[in-house]
Amino acid sequence: MKPNLVFILADALRPDFISAYNYRNLSTPNMDRIAEEGILFDKAYATTNTTDPSLTSILSGKFPKSHGIRNHGEKVTEQEVRFFNRSDTMLLSEILKRLGYDTAAVDWLKRWHKKGFDCYGGTKGKEFDSAADLGKKAIELLPGKIENFLKSFYSGLDFTGREDARSVTNSGINLVDKECEEPFFLFLHYWDTHTPYSPPEGYVERNIDLDDFENRKLENVFASINNPDWRENLQGFTEGLNNTEEVIRRYAGAVKFMDDEIARLLDFLEGEGFLDDTMIILTSDHGESLTEHGIYFDHHGLYEQTIRVPLLMKFPTFFEPSEVDAFVQHIDIVPTILDILDIDFDNFDGKSLLPILKNGSSLHESIFVEEGYTQEKKAIRTERYKYILSESEEKGTCRYCGRIHGDLEELYDLKRDPGEEKNVVEKNRDLAEELRREIMQKFEQLSENKKKKEKDFLKGKIEGLKRGGKI
Repeated sequence: MKPNLVFILADALRPDFISAYNYRNLSTPNMDRIAEEGILFDKAYATTNTTDPSLTSILSGKFPKSHGIRNHGEKVTEQEVRFFNRSDTMLLSEILKRLGYDTAAVDWLKRWHKKGFDCYGGTKGKEFDSAADLGKKAIELLPGKIENFLKSFYSGLDFTGREDARSVTNSGINLVDKECEEPFFLFLHYWDTHTPYSPPEGYVERNIDLDDFENRKLENVFASINNPDWRENLQGFTEGLNNTEEVIRRYAGAVKFMDDEIARLLDFLEGEGFLDDTMIILTSDHGESLTEHGIYFDHHGLYEQTIRVPLLMKFPTFFEPSEVDAFVQHIDIVPTILDILDIDFDNFDGKSLLPILKNGSSLHESIFVEEGYTQEKKAIRTERYKYILSESEEKGTCRYCGRIHGDLEELYDLKRDPGEEKNVVEKNRDLAEELRREIMQKFEQLSENKKKKEKDFLKGKIEGLKRGGKI
């Protein structure tokens, strides 16, 4: 019997808010349980910093440049979706469905994300149909009003601001209990650590150590935002609060609430006899900048706070619990799952992590990330350095904040400056040029591969039309 798979995606969850990562005094015993019984990856990274392209990378094993989805939400173009749909990209859900898995997801993003799922949205045969219009409606609204729209949208789907994690867990348990036969793939998307950070009463963390965060009056934060729409958005979900520390305590409370709901999920799996035969993977699509670099309560920028993610993997009987210090990336998750299932499927940018788990070898000397939603930047991170590049002032200007974060070219010595506060690009021009060449070569290679796929697709279409006598 193939093992079941439960995939937990905790939106915008930072690893330093999980106690297993040993950063602060916030207790998350249930996520810790997954780490203690499985593998904790300490240097796991996203491929980008927004949900649509990141989730697509997670479930396809490919960089955004390869699968075609590089924007997010209302900015995803028809051309991007068209390339994705006609490419050879298969999502994990599609692959597992072909392997005989029952596939179910609790999420509302819909569009291409629902491919391969027997059940999507919580009930078999039903979807969150309203989600199809979410992007169009969001475009019509000022960004500052989008949060209120999302709250009402959640409410209509039994996802309220206070019960998101509870509703996701309830739906997941219901799907496994009533709709799925083994082996099953259950995908759960928790949103509590995404703004507006609205944990239930009693969960707001009062005692967490936040000394590493700047505490600013919110009125001063609002004054620093040049975009009036984004300013209105921040004012909307922080209404009634006075400073940034209060907002971060709500984020921490959302983590605690989500952790408690993960406990219910684990207890259900154990009580029903599934746990010992189930792979469990927990990660986030991106991190969250809470005050760092002048980026407040969002995930734009390619700094560590937004691109480093938690990654916990629990495999039934395969490996002893351990911690991995090597670089890994979201694109490595699907190849790893299929390697465990002994499935030969090699159409990935990522690599299986089994060699790391078996003998401690390293797969990546560096990792590559990009963003294209609020600003256009690329980055490479090596063991010691981070190099971030934007190719023009227009591309480098944040459309949320109305300014350039950092500079158009940034180099950080992470050994001496883990907070990425001192740009040393001018003092290390040779190194910067070397990293620039490496990053440009990588993205040019991905672009060439994409062009070849487009050319092959068109060639196949033409040949098909010729065979059909239509041309």
